[in-house]
Amino acid sequence: LQDILLHSKKPFALLHGQEGVGQGAVVSALSRFLQSEDAPKRLKGATIHRFSFEEFLFRPKDDEYKYAVDALKALIQETETHNKSGKPPIILYLDDMGRHAGDPKHSQRDNFLAMRNVLERQLRSHSVPLIGSVTDEELFALNSIDKGLMKQFQRVDVPPLSMENTLKEIRHIADELEGIHGIKISNEALEHLTKKVDINLPL
Repeated sequence: LQDILLHSKKPFALLHGQEGVGQGAVVSALSRFLQSEDAPKRLKGATIHRFSFEEFLFRPKDDEYKYAVDALKALIQETETHNKSGKPPIILYLDDMGRHAGDPKHSQRDNFLAMRNVLERQLRSHSVPLIGSVTDEELFALNSIDKGLMKQFQRVDVPPLSMENTLKEIRHIADELEGIHGIKISNEALEHLTKKVDINLPL
């Protein structure tokens, strides 16, 4: 994933896997790694900003379409300016990229398509590293709508988290909760929780 983000011409990664495999966990783990001493020089100290297509579109406003498109434009432009300043870069994480894209009856489908058109126009400078995430069905729908855009991304297949990695990710969450609420969550409790679920928990 970091090798793709270091690519000078196409720093665009697409996390691909079944619903719930843990794409968010991968992004969170990458975010922590980029703050470590082991991070590559060009990405050391980089921050990852999440943009959810769905969260920005589903707002009870008449101008929700214009609001979402303007928000995406502004975010990309501000990120481009920041990344040219010489400071540790910002990486954009585009969540929900393909949600509802394959449903022609969905009320927000046209708005999602418009946002992807904005994204395609804005990416020509290659100055904003991107991480997108999609499921199998979403990737199929996106390819059928705009295969050219999807070819800009290099796909990274995300298998379900192993039990060991699931516990590591849950431990990070538990540590944060302990700090906020002044409680203790034992490793035994986390192991019991992980074994009780049918699939390994995404972050």
